[in-house]
Amino acid sequence: MKIFKTPFFLIIISSLILSLTSLNTQTLSNKITFGILSDDSKDSITYTLIKTENGYNCSLNIISSKNDTLWAHSWTMAENDMKDILMQSQVSLKVWVENFINSDVDYNCKVVRQKLTSEDLQQNYIDFYAEKYSLDGSFLSEMILSDSSSIVLEYRATWREDLLLIVFVPKLRKFVGFSGGEY
Repeated sequence: MKIFKTPFFLIIISSLILSLTSLNTQTLSNKITFGILSDDSKDSITYTLIKTENGYNCSLNIISSKNDTLWAHSWTMAENDMKDILMQSQVSLKVWVENFINSDVDYNCKVVRQKLTSEDLQQNYIDFYAEKYSLDGSFLSEMILSDSSSIVLEYRATWREDLLLIVFVPKLRKFVGFSGGEY
């Protein structure tokens, strides 16, 4: 598994845009721009966390430079689960969000390039996304496994043990979940 910190793809972080809105609104957001559809495209990953009365509303969105949604996931997290993550990471909420994407902070989002094998794919995920995109499950698996070096994101969702793994499928021009937590 190779983390995107090399000059080759470096997620081509052409800009790290950290937009922290007023802490009074209890909204924190982190956005990076990178090339996924091509090395020179300006696609983006945005992680947003909004404080609510009972915890947090979170979202991870991947949008192409042409404004196509490649991935959109929203979830809620209990306040105690977030406290556990922050205690384990030994950082403040603000620092955790600022470093959510490709950093050394615990429980963040990693973008890696790797060759997936059939053992990596959980059948319930393949079935779910095959149905979502009106495809045969074996065809979706074949599309995922045919890529010699897939772009994979792994991130925590509802709680710290909820590691979600998604892969970019070039023929679909979308990310699909292949293992982990909720789908």
